[in-house]
Amino acid sequence: MTPAPGARELAVLLRDIAIGLATALLAIIVLSFVGMHLQPILPLSLAVLGATGLWFLRRGISRADAADHPELDLDPDAARPDARDVLVRKMEAAAYSAQPSRKITGRAVSQILARIAEEREHREDVPPLSEGLRRLIAESQQGDHDAHPIGPIDRAALHRHLRELAAVPTPPKAPPATEEIPA
Repeated sequence: MTPAPGARELAVLLRDIAIGLATALLAIIVLSFVGMHLQPILPLSLAVLGATGLWFLRRGISRADAADHPELDLDPDAARPDARDVLVRKMEAAAYSAQPSRKITGRAVSQILARIAEEREHREDVPPLSEGLRRLIAESQQGDHDAHPIGPIDRAALHRHLRELAAVPTPPKAPPATEEIPA
């Protein structure tokens, strides 16, 4: 088992502090035989301070790897891979603006789902949308919001609608191959 990279440096610090404390205790004992009595707190504190200072000087202060800053990326779409799709960003904004105790705003999400459904109509061989999703999209397109209220959409319903819109067309089934057995 190898020690952690910083463990060796801390071991050196502890060794230096132990040597400093031993030297301070030896000085206190020698001075007490000579007749000079010192309070032990001052020499012991100076020993710890001196050992720590020497350790910092030997270790050095780590500097930053590079002094120059990285180049600024001015492309706003480079921040996230899904940021290129405007509909994804709008869906994220609708989900982010929802309060923790409230559900996602139904009308905003419904309008985004309607735009996704419009793009989906141009693909061939996609299954038709469910009645519930078609009704939700139709209500979101109405101009009178009071006459056509849209309830909140929870996470499970949003996932269900997105899976339905992302449905991949099923490839046509090939007729079963028949092999002729030579006689």
